[in-house]
Amino acid sequence: LALQDVMSALRDAESAVKIAPDWPKAHFRLGKVHEKRNELTKAYAAFKRGWHLDTSNSELTQACRDTFDAIKAADAEKRLGRPVNMTRP
Repeated sequence: LALQDVMSALRDAESAVKIAPDWPKAHFRLGKVHEKRNELTKAYAAFKRGWHLDTSNSELTQACRDTFDAIKAADAEKRLGRPVNMTRP
């Protein structure tokens, strides 16, 4: 995230999605802001919306995978009460 002001970046990304809802990059940017704020479910949803607009976009595909893995790891940590290594082979 290039901007240090996360709230400003969030407003910008939300505006981009509102202005250009069919632009995959807008959803990617929104996802990155949510990821920076550790809002993983919101990040995944934004990445997934962008991916549905462009299923050939490797950046969105990887963002969906990485965020999904992070959500699974966070859930496992909550259930087990300790950090879990969920790296892909």
